Order: sequence, then structure tokens, then C-alpha cells
Amino acid sequence: MKKTLLTVLLVFISNISFAFDKEAFCRSNIKSDTSRAEWGIKMRNEMFSKCKGNIDVCAKPYLKRINDQEEKDKLDAIEIFNRQNYPQAERLFLLTMISSMTTSALMGFKYEGKTANQIALENYSFCLK
Repeated sequence: MKKTLLTVLLVFISNISFAFDKEAFCRSNIKSDTSRAEWGIKMRNEMFSKCKGNIDVCAKPYLKRINDQEEKDKLDAIEIFNRQNYPQAERLFLLTMISSMTTSALMGFKYEGKTANQIALENYSFCLK
């Protein structure tokens, strides 16, 4: 079986006590959020180096890649759910993590001057609220 990011995330989720340790859940998102924020920052830098015209027009294919990745992640999650019997809570946690990763990629892409780690920690703080 191919080990995907979602499979790794499910391992993190499985280790969280389902008495629901919110802090542990939020902490488990940091690594994946950092990775996606780095990807968003990389795409922003690529766009600025290639863009010769209107930034809004130049940004569209990059934003589409982020949205397409979110859809792929969701489809991968559904495939995992169909193959294995995960409790509803774990399914919800995984889908929440996918949304958080997408937010991190978008923040990395849109907000110049923030590091991937800063973005992940911002999402962590938001998650704790």
C-alpha cells in the first residue's frame, strides 16, 4: 500500500485519546500545516518570478492547484474510509486536518513575509480557540 500524507495523518489521529484532547489534536496538525505552507510559499515565489502581467490573473492557476490538492486529499480520505473501518470521530478529524492544510497552503501563497512555521503556529493557535 502506498503511504500517503493522509495515511500518516491517520496514524497521528489514531494516537489521540478520544476523550478528545484538543491540544494534542491541534498539535498533530503542525507538521502537515508547515509542509503545506511551505508549498504555498514556494508557489508564490514561482508565480512572482514568472508573472509578467496582472497578479490576479497569474495567481489563478496556482490557486487552482491548491484547490485541486484539497479535492485529491478528500478523495484519498474517502478511499481510506472505504477500505478501512474508521470511527466517525477519526473521519471528522482527518477532514478537519485537510481543511487546515488547505488554509496553510493558501496563507503561504497569499501572505508574503510569514514563514511556514509562523503560519502553522497561527493555525495551531486558532485551532485551540
